[in-house]
Amino acid sequence: MILSLTFPFRVFRVFRGYKFNQFIFAALRPLRFALFSIALSLTARADEGMWLFNQPSRHILQDRYQFDATEAWLDHLQKASIRFNSGGSGSFVRADGLLTSNLHVGRPGRNTLS
Repeated sequence: MILSLTFPFRVFRVFRGYKFNQFIFAALRPLRFALFSIALSLTARADEGMWLFNQPSRHILQDRYQFDATEAWLDHLQKASIRFNSGGSGSFVRADGLLTSNLHVGRPGRNTLS
């Protein structure tokens, strides 16, 4: 009976100090990450999501932004977008072939050219 009452205090005495602080810091790391993720997701606000160029939400664009998405403008968007074999996407910026995309999308092609 006496051993069971003193056991937690002996363990605490062993872990007290710098090592104990490191242990608690490492043990709470997943909890801190989860709380940070929840706080970030509560503050991040998205519009209505991503719309396809062939099915835009024209009434939302008109109501919120007073922008009329004409057929000519949507056709221009469709022709300016590009899909890579690596699974990425991008868009043409100039008529001579300059395009913009993410670094990880262009890396395989860059490595084969080097």
